[in-house]
Amino acid sequence: MLNDIENKLDLKDEFWLGYHLALRGMVSAIESSDELAVISKMLNGKISGEVVQKLMQQIQERVSQTFRPKDELGFNTAWAETLQLFQTKG
Repeated sequence: MLNDIENKLDLKDEFWLGYHLALRGMVSAIESSDELAVISKMLNGKISGEVVQKLMQQIQERVSQTFRPKDELGFNTAWAETLQLFQTKG
């Protein structure tokens, strides 16, 4: 599935490169069963809704800061969208 997403992203664009790196990091943490990774903790229900909400606020603040490099905005956007999925799920 990630390969399908990668094929649709313009990785020459720094925003999408950052977005891609965030997704790759999440997948890598899940595949390696890294229990300390935030994504793994969320999937295993080891992070409360309050913590997810706080992370979401921090990430959204970063995304709204237009002075940040495009790759960082892409990275943070990928995390914001992922956290949003967990908020709606919980």
